[in-house]
Amino acid sequence: QLKCCGDHICQECNSHLCSTANASCPSCESPSLLTQEDKYFKRLVLRSKVRCYHHEAGCEWEGEVCDLERHVNVKNRWCDYMFIACAFGCGQKVRRRELKAHKTQHCPKRPTTCEHCSYHNTYDIVMEKHSLVCEEFPVECPNQCGVNGTASTLIQIQASAPTHKVEEVQPCKMKRKELQVHLRDACPLEKVDCEFASAGCPVRLLRKEMQSHLQDAMLKHNILLKGALDSSLKMVTRLSHLVRLGEGTASKQLSICPPSLDQYKCNVPPITFTITNIMAIKEENQAWFSPPFYSFPGGHKLQLKVYPNGWTKDKDTNLSVFACIMQGENDDNVPWPLSAEIEIELLKFGSEEGHHSQ
Repeated sequence: QLKCCGDHICQECNSHLCSTANASCPSCESPSLLTQEDKYFKRLVLRSKVRCYHHEAGCEWEGEVCDLERHVNVKNRWCDYMFIACAFGCGQKVRRRELKAHKTQHCPKRPTTCEHCSYHNTYDIVMEKHSLVCEEFPVECPNQCGVNGTASTLIQIQASAPTHKVEEVQPCKMKRKELQVHLRDACPLEKVDCEFASAGCPVRLLRKEMQSHLQDAMLKHNILLKGALDSSLKMVTRLSHLVRLGEGTASKQLSICPPSLDQYKCNVPPITFTITNIMAIKEENQAWFSPPFYSFPGGHKLQLKVYPNGWTKDKDTNLSVFACIMQGENDDNVPWPLSAEIEIELLKFGSEEGHHSQ
């Protein structure tokens, strides 16, 4: 209440006027601004009937102004429609009546355990990051082969139409940790090398077509296998001779057994490599590396290194070729150092000149 004229102003206006220098009465413009609390007016206001702040959202509470703050007080937990900040730190505010559902179903930061393993973290990390690497997570074969990773059974569904039958492959799921084994050993729709690839067969086909290919190409495979075996036996004989000459004493002799069919898991000489972008490599003054190959099945691992512009003293005048020895899987079982003859034949192909060896 204004002491000068008896009018009333609200608390907000009173605070504003008191903080203003040389403020005058807003009613009578008296230069002396003095106010006092009007307890009678205060009781009238506090006894006024009001609705909850969240009435439009659905709260049906009605009461006096003096009880309103107690109704919406967070500690009292009376108003179900007031907004509460999520305790998990997701940054969202939800109505009290929806808070339980938010914490258990919608909050991205709610604590969660992966349903496929024991990994525990927040929901967003479990679903968006962990699920991409979880070894127990169920995944489908990328080839849509319909093979169950655990039972390795092909599931087929036939349409029930009375006039014709249509076979469809039903997608099956397997654990992520089983997927690579499935693709490597079981998937009928995975493209694989022929079982005689190490002997020289270049065919790459679906695994389900392998048996048919083996039957159709039986004669070709026998010829390739015989040639690979003959070449390997010659190499073993040559290495055995070199070992006997190099070691000198019987106590240092190395026993080299002829390779069995199980050892045919690598290249068998002679081996052919093709450099299709030789001019680009030459212009960039780079070196070309061949895929690794072996001196004989179960032997030393090698690699060709080609400098189209030459190396050191032959630079810009000749093409330099090196046979490099690599760390291999069979180093513990082969004679060392490598003592062998490597014959390299270079063939130059051209659309007009044909090809000739160099």
